[in-house]
Amino acid sequence: MQAKRFDIGSAILFFFTRLGENPGGVIWIAFCQLVLMGGLLVGTLFLLAPAWASLFELIISDSQGQLSDQQALEFLFNVVAPFLGYLALLLPVGILVSLMVQGAWLRFLTKGEIKPVIPFRIGGDEVRLFGVNLMYIVIFVAGYIGVMLAVVSMGVGGAFMAESGGDRAALGAGLLVALGSVAIGVGLLMLAVKLATAPALTVLEGEFRFFESWEASKGVFWKLLVSYLAVYAMMMVLSSVVGVVVQMVLMGVFMPFIEQMVTLEEAGANADPQAVFDMFATFFGSTSNQIFLGIALLIGYAGQTVAEAMWHSVGAYNAVRNDGDASASLEASKIEAGHPLGASPSEG
Repeated sequence: MQAKRFDIGSAILFFFTRLGENPGGVIWIAFCQLVLMGGLLVGTLFLLAPAWASLFELIISDSQGQLSDQQALEFLFNVVAPFLGYLALLLPVGILVSLMVQGAWLRFLTKGEIKPVIPFRIGGDEVRLFGVNLMYIVIFVAGYIGVMLAVVSMGVGGAFMAESGGDRAALGAGLLVALGSVAIGVGLLMLAVKLATAPALTVLEGEFRFFESWEASKGVFWKLLVSYLAVYAMMMVLSSVVGVVVQMVLMGVFMPFIEQMVTLEEAGANADPQAVFDMFATFFGSTSNQIFLGIALLIGYAGQTVAEAMWHSVGAYNAVRNDGDASASLEASKIEAGHPLGASPSEG
């Protein structure tokens, strides 16, 4: 099927196009993502809370000279060991959450689709996305090994040439290594850009698509590269602005606490960990501090969510552009019936 013409401006602003078509949908996905990620964080902190409390007890006991080095190590092992199983469980849970979030955003960006009630699912899209991401890992590991072998080969070859051929050979060897490094970098960049459309194609077509991304990027490599670079620059600007705002909020919250720490140290109480822990408990137990910390967290989270969606949007645009049957996906996105925001109005 004939692909649509690649428009760099449309690719760069594709997320904002979707946002303008359905701002409520973007807000809903972001809100559900916040709840999901927040729940995972709270669950993690809840599971690890006994370990942190025991570590604080260890620090206090050690500072007071109540434990020998051997006893401190045994205490630390007894505290950490039971929670290694929880940490092992968190890895697959974290992967599953990431796949659910990725699937929800790609469904919205490629098809304008938001699943009813909760946008996250554990279904075919997520299973196929797991396969795509697994292929990325395989390619990355193979590429890493290949690059290391190439670098070692060039280094050994260059050293041999320099040792056996004099100054000119050394200069040629250095030039060869430099050109080889540039070639490797360009090759990796091309591979990354050419395969970047795979997740969006997989969700759009409902089939596992990986190497098909290479064909979907045919003839538009430079446009894709420029789009990704432009979006990356926009993400950096957004992150900088959000970072400054968050830092200002946090500075206002933590400044009194820092002043108290300085006063405590000047008073000679810095050797008592319990006093420091009491200060932390008082600080984080304050309702006003919790509110401001929550505001800072929400601002940072909003910036991160927009940045992630912007990055996904370039590949989504290329997938939609390349699929001749998906022309409707470039039109206004639609919300399915049964969604809390209400179904999209029909025309006609």
